[in-house]
Amino acid sequence: MTMQHEYPLKIVEEIARSGSIRGAADMLSITPSALNRRLLSLEDELETQLFERTSQGVLLNAAGEIFITHARRQLADMKSVRSKIADLKGARRGRVTIAIDDNIANIESFAQEVAAYQSEFDGVAFAIEPTTADDIAQFLIEYRADLALQLHPRTNSHVSSLCSAPAGIVVTGRKNHPALHDGPLRLHEITQYLWTLPPRGPLRKAIETSASSQGLEYRVGLEASSGFAIPILQGSDTIGFEIAIGTPKHSSSHIYRRTLSPRDHTPLFLHLSQLKGRSLSVAAGRFAEQVKKSYAVLGV
Repeated sequence: MTMQHEYPLKIVEEIARSGSIRGAADMLSITPSALNRRLLSLEDELETQLFERTSQGVLLNAAGEIFITHARRQLADMKSVRSKIADLKGARRGRVTIAIDDNIANIESFAQEVAAYQSEFDGVAFAIEPTTADDIAQFLIEYRADLALQLHPRTNSHVSSLCSAPAGIVVTGRKNHPALHDGPLRLHEITQYLWTLPPRGPLRKAIETSASSQGLEYRVGLEASSGFAIPILQGSDTIGFEIAIGTPKHSSSHIYRRTLSPRDHTPLFLHLSQLKGRSLSVAAGRFAEQVKKSYAVLGV
């Protein structure tokens, strides 16, 4: 439930996200005219406009940017307060939103962390937001995510890494694929097959850099996340690549997985991050501590 003093903050945040009065009104379940009156009343109280009205919709102006930063911080802080109060009451409720690089969105070990947490605190809901590596920091800055998971995040003064774990690369292919023998694989053993690589990011860079340094020629048949590629791998000899931390997930009846030799890629590290200086909710903070302990076992 939104408290009375939060509603003006929520109005501006939703209008900014939607880019239109009508779109925000739909999300807030009120009429566009009622929402517009509330916005005008808030702007009168502040003695300044917060949005530029255009034929395509509305855009935050300079004053609006200042206000929405305050609004998002206040809304996030209240979420944290609610979580802490609920925790004192023993309710163990909450919601944790995690932005994750879409090229590693199907990483099994992290899904297991979520499952392990919910087995103890089943009143906590998780929302996983796959997005591009370039946009993850913005998810944190705009308070659209509590935490973020990504490979080798770019340096950002607003984001801090809470913990990291060494990551390996797994080669994937159909059942009984002729190239997927037991033991670590080398890139030169699979160059005769089409490869599936993510469109961008550290995983692709690691593979391409290694292949280039060895003078290997290869063909990319598909640029897509590893999750999207699975059905294609099942019905062809195309080779895919995934990120794994800890023990890689097992081969299934349809897909075989074999570790790529560490000799064929530079060290990779998976980072759990948050907005610097943000007070996390009890649920998000407790989950982050759980992941820290798991990653510490891996020696990082």
